[in-house]
Amino acid sequence: MPRHHFFSLLGIVLVSCSHAAPTPQPDVAAAEPRRPNPVFEFWDKDKDGYLTGKDMDLRRIEPPLAEVDTDGDGRISRSEHDAVIEGYQRERADQALSKVLPAGASVRRDIVFTSIGSRELKLDLYQPADVPAPQPTIVWFHGGGWTAGSKNFPGPAAKLVGRGYAVASAEYRLAGEATFPAAVHDAKAAVSFLRLHAADFGLDPERFRAFGISSGAYLAVFVGTTGDLPEFEAHAVCRRASSRVQAVCDWFGPTDFTQLGEDYYGPNSPESMFLGGPVPEHLELARRANPIAYITPADPPMLIVHGELDKIVPLQQSKLLYRALQAAGVESTLVEVPGAGHGFRNADGGAAARIELVAEFFDRHLRP
Repeated sequence: MPRHHFFSLLGIVLVSCSHAAPTPQPDVAAAEPRRPNPVFEFWDKDKDGYLTGKDMDLRRIEPPLAEVDTDGDGRISRSEHDAVIEGYQRERADQALSKVLPAGASVRRDIVFTSIGSRELKLDLYQPADVPAPQPTIVWFHGGGWTAGSKNFPGPAAKLVGRGYAVASAEYRLAGEATFPAAVHDAKAAVSFLRLHAADFGLDPERFRAFGISSGAYLAVFVGTTGDLPEFEAHAVCRRASSRVQAVCDWFGPTDFTQLGEDYYGPNSPESMFLGGPVPEHLELARRANPIAYITPADPPMLIVHGELDKIVPLQQSKLLYRALQAAGVESTLVEVPGAGHGFRNADGGAAARIELVAEFFDRHLRP
């Protein structure tokens, strides 16, 4: 499987076969703006907008076809698959969160923080029950190579609810829906929205921080280095409340597209999809898309954690960021995890063992 499919293919389990299928009819919802669905696109071999017997054995999918094919036409439309994926992700997230969230924690799902036409962007908010308002807040950005991932589970950040932090997990437009700087605009809008409504949610607007992994870490760093920079304040909510954060935690995020190397510059690489074309053909845009380009001495403290043997996002990317922050006089720490791959694979304790570093960092900088 290519490097750009490193993310898990969550969803329907399919097995190929070649029995006949009904003649495709247009999916009414296909013309509507929607989030990318890389699982559907991967399995829709003939690109007709449906999963049929030409693509896989519909008799052997899980969940059963009858539960997925809600209109009973014997095939799976993109809209039907979207519903399955959302339900599957939510179920998986609920199972994982039940093991992580402290007793009594509140969960508010699908809070709309901004819209682009009819497209709503949403976040989920998790809050501890025993911490009085206003609560310090972490805005979490998921990974997935800008082409996949979901806000439904706030990853390692969920464990910090038990440390007294509110955690907001925000979605952003993926590469199949929009290209740079759309995701940056969305990330900053999530911060501004939460600050604007801090009193409504019981949050402390002076104690915001950003946290992400991989492509989500890229967004967290971008939010940290651009503050209230008008160039990236595209959503109206950013003009009503600041998008600044008071600290950033970056887990193995890319930081400089121009120094990744040829393996990352093919037309189907996540980087090229995110930019809207191969990096070598869009060098000026690539430079503009580097969060390193916006570092100033006023930037918030940053904690950078990266696996020594990461083959997806090279450790050098974090070293570049760390050196630039140090040169600007920004308080920053780089932790290299020995023997660890992407996601801290093969490291003792994996990602779970690194969350204490994050908690200590946020505690040190953001507790009153």
